[in-house]
Order: sequence, then C-alpha cells, then structure tokens
Amino acid sequence: MSDRNLVEHVEAFAIKRVLDYLNDTENVDDAIEKAMDWGVYAPINYAYSIENDENTAFVEQWKAENEGKVPVGSNLPGAGYTALLMIKEAAESISGEITSEALYEALQNTSVTAAEGHSSFGDGNRIAVKDVYIVKVVKLDDGSFNYEVVDTYNDVPVSGLTVG
Repeated sequence: MSDRNLVEHVEAFAIKRVLDYLNDTENVDDAIEKAMDWGVYAPINYAYSIENDENTAFVEQWKAENEGKVPVGSNLPGAGYTALLMIKEAAESISGEITSEALYEALQNTSVTAAEGHSSFGDGNRIAVKDVYIVKVVKLDDGSFNYEVVDTYNDVPVSGLTVG
C-alpha cells in the first residue's frame, strides 16, 4: 500500500468516525448539554429571541408555517429575509432601469431594520454593517436546542468590534 493510499484510508476512516458521531443524536445532545453546562457564549447575527417588532412578526409567521417550531438560531433565516428586504428596498428606490450598477449604488444607501435587527451598507463596502448578538445555548420546551440572546452590539462594522 502506497503512502498516499494509506493517507486516503486514514482520512476516510477519520471522516467516517466524525460523521458517525455527529449522526448519533445522543452524542450531539450530550455535546450541546455540556456547552450549556459550561456557559458557552458565541456571537451570531440572528436568533429567534431577538427582541424587535420585525422579528416577533417573522417568528410568528415562521411558526405558523413550520408546525409551531421557532427558526433554528443561525445566520440563515434572518439573513435571507434581510437580504431580500434590502434588495427590494434598493430596487424600489431606483428611478429608471434597474442595472447591476444602479442596484449596487442603491444598496450603498439602503438601511433596514428587519428580523435580525439593523443592517446597512456604506463606504463602498460590499459587506453589510449589522447588529451582532451574543447568545447562549438553551433547551426549549419541546426538547430542541436553540440560542437565547444575552447581549446586543448594534451596527458592528465589517472590521469587527473593538471593546475596551
């Protein structure tokens, strides 16, 4: 067996072990429970527990369409909703033909408050300035895990947040 073939076998075995572990719900639940016990906190751009009117409406609509479950805490549900809202508002602000250049310019002046809080562009940057939430893992009444907001930093620039 060549060294390359051996490495491929070891990598495949390691990947299979990780996937087996992650696919075993009991292991994942144990890991999440440990994170809760340790008091692990993390920054995130969206959690169902963000307190604003837009998110309250978003979560209620989500629950109505998803058997009463809240959105899983991640950047995807809120980010997708916010991105579409920003594009819509930018496009509606353009008088005349909507070209990629016109949309880019309009986005630079678009500022929205949506489910994930405030988002805007500016200074010619293509990455949004957004609210960032510090969250902890919590177990919900239905036994699932999600994030609870414990602190909020508003309008965090692309370069990040400087504390101190």
